[in-house]
Amino acid sequence: MQKMSDRHMSSIFPECDQLKQIYDKCFTEFFQKFITPNYRHQYAVNPCERFHEVYKRCVDEMDPSSPLFQNSMQQQQNQQRIMELNERNERDKTARQKEKEREEERRKLEDEKILQLEKKLEEFQENARFIGDLASNFQAKNQDALNGRIYSLVRGLQDLDRMKGSFSDKQVPMDLLPYLDEGKNPLLYSKHCMEKTLEKNKAVNGKIEIYKKFRAHLMKEFSEEMPDLVMEYRNERG
Repeated sequence: MQKMSDRHMSSIFPECDQLKQIYDKCFTEFFQKFITPNYRHQYAVNPCERFHEVYKRCVDEMDPSSPLFQNSMQQQQNQQRIMELNERNERDKTARQKEKEREEERRKLEDEKILQLEKKLEEFQENARFIGDLASNFQAKNQDALNGRIYSLVRGLQDLDRMKGSFSDKQVPMDLLPYLDEGKNPLLYSKHCMEKTLEKNKAVNGKIEIYKKFRAHLMKEFSEEMPDLVMEYRNERG
C-alpha cells in the first residue's frame, strides 16, 4: 500500500512543481502528527506555512490573471524596454564614435594631401627659381646642374598632374588668379571679399531702412485720405 507521504500531485505549473513537492511533504508529515490523539492541538501551528507562501507566490507569478503575475510581467517588460533602450543608446554611441573616427581620418587624409601639394609646389618654385638663376648667368660647367633641375621640374609637374584628381572637388575663384600672378598673398583676396561683403550689407540695410520709412509715410497719408480702407487693411494683416 502506498504511504501517504509518497503521494504526489504535480503542480499545474511545471516551474513550481518542486516547491509544491516540498510543501506537500511538509504538510503530509505535519498532518499525520496532527491527527494523532496525543497531539496538543491548542498549541499547534502550521510549520509548513512558509513553504506554502513560497509555492503560492510561484503560482501567482505564473497565473496570468494574478496581479502578481501582471506586476511581474510589467517589470519584465520595463526591464526589456530599458535593456533595448540601453542597447540602442550603445549602438548610437558606437555609431557616432565610428563616424567621428571616420571624419577625423578623412580630415587627416585631407590635411596630408594638402601638405603634400604644398610641398610639391614649393619644390616646383625652388626648381624654377634655381633654373632661372642658372640660365641668367649660364656657364658650361653648370650644364649638369641645369639638366638635373630641369628633370626635377618636369618630374614635379608630372606629380602635380597625377595629384589633380585628388582635388577635383576643390574650386578656386577666378578672381584669385590675378593676386597670384602679381605675387600677392592669397589672404588679401579673402580680406577684399570680406570688405566687399560688408559694403554690400551696409547698402542693403540702408535700402531696407528707406523702404520702412517710405511705408510708414505712405500709411500715414492713406490713413488721412482713406481711414476706413486702412483700418480694413490693418485688420486683414492682423
